[in-house]
Amino acid sequence: MSLHKIIAVVVTYQPDPSVLSRLLQSVVRQVAAVIIVDNGSTADLSMLEIVQGHPDHISLVLLRHNEGVAAAQNRGIAEAIDKGATHFLLLDHDSIPEPGMVEKLFSAWEALTRTGEKIAAVGPRYRFPLTRRYSYFVRFGVWRFQKIYCPGDSGNLFIPVDFLISSGCLIPADVIADVGWMDEGLFIDHVDTDWFLRARAKGYVSFGVCVAMMDHALGDSLIPFWFCKKKMLPIHHPLRLYYIFRNSFLLYRRPYSVRQWRRNDLVRLGLMFFLFSTSVPPRRQYFIMMARGIRDGIRGISGRYPF
Repeated sequence: MSLHKIIAVVVTYQPDPSVLSRLLQSVVRQVAAVIIVDNGSTADLSMLEIVQGHPDHISLVLLRHNEGVAAAQNRGIAEAIDKGATHFLLLDHDSIPEPGMVEKLFSAWEALTRTGEKIAAVGPRYRFPLTRRYSYFVRFGVWRFQKIYCPGDSGNLFIPVDFLISSGCLIPADVIADVGWMDEGLFIDHVDTDWFLRARAKGYVSFGVCVAMMDHALGDSLIPFWFCKKKMLPIHHPLRLYYIFRNSFLLYRRPYSVRQWRRNDLVRLGLMFFLFSTSVPPRRQYFIMMARGIRDGIRGISGRYPF
């Protein structure tokens, strides 16, 4: 990686200090620098203490208000490019890379680039801290998203994907220059989906890297439910479902939103609407926020929810 400079961009909002400290202890050994962009947390002093306990190549950007994930990512990406980054690693404050994750992602990017592919991003698989189960990668299916699991003896297997979660993604700086920045109007949720759909429309492809791994919390908690077989449902605050539904409907209107993704996403939203409005308390509040999200998405309303 001597000819390249990888800088990590970590977006935080009300982080757990112990988890953030573990994240930094892991990532500082793997990248040239770390930029933390805090999205208006009220725990600024404790965060300053955490950062002061680490090397000088960690910098902290404190936003006065919660400007959303996309705005914070853009601020960090801009700082990383100013510092000479050729690649940047996006991380949420609850994602803890395993040792060697970044090197494995970069090696995968190098190998895939040599094949002549236009690579938008490479990303790791992640492990859910509560269940210790590993995630899958996602491709578009006929009606539902296809889950692609890494085999037990995956080795250096690279799995072509239609999109990745942003946390853990290694993205070349020149791809951002071509595809564009994160859409700040989405605020949170589907920011990564939108970017990968735009990249796809420009002929880029992305890959999941089986040997690259991290711990990542998905949702505030998990509850079991049955749909053909037992599954675990990530539980979010009702406001998050507003953004998920609204931003889905916003993306449906965009020219680079492919029909396969829209069909798969509508099936997913239908299942979520049924489960959260009938089986997950507070059901009434979930129903209201999902309905408002659909309404505002159809109306083309973006930005932060009007508190």
